[in-house]
Amino acid sequence: MSTLVSKTKKTSSKIIFLSEGTKQTKSLGVELGRDLKNTYFKNAVVITISGDLGAGKTTFIKGLARGLGIKKKITSPTFVIMKMYRFLKNKRSLYHIDAYRIENKRDAGVLKKEAHILDCNSNIIVIEWPEKIKYLIPKKNISIQIKHGKKETERTIEIV
Repeated sequence: MSTLVSKTKKTSSKIIFLSEGTKQTKSLGVELGRDLKNTYFKNAVVITISGDLGAGKTTFIKGLARGLGIKKKITSPTFVIMKMYRFLKNKRSLYHIDAYRIENKRDAGVLKKEAHILDCNSNIIVIEWPEKIKYLIPKKNISIQIKHGKKETERTIEIV
């Protein structure tokens, strides 16, 4: 993955990328989206994305959506908690969840009602701020951590 990212380090269970700006962060998301687009999974694919405010979580997700072939404008669902985007001629769905505003299990009730989205093998579910709802996240997931780098536009992106 990612010939677009300047430095890559690979260990047994994780890959670490150094992104030099938003364009590379988005490109990495595009590559992951393309990899997932035509892959069949027994259950939904859950991707958790952690990082400080402004780290590039939504930027990465915009790239992921583009790689899946989604043409709609992707915006953070901070105030609505979850947005759904269809792709592959409406046969598959990307669910974008932003748990930033969830403070307790009661707030997470809307997500519990939507638990069926985890059972569908055609869904890709991306969760920003997963630490707020870790009790709802399946153990099998793709975990992405985005951290600010030494330079203002630099990011370290770790995929486990």
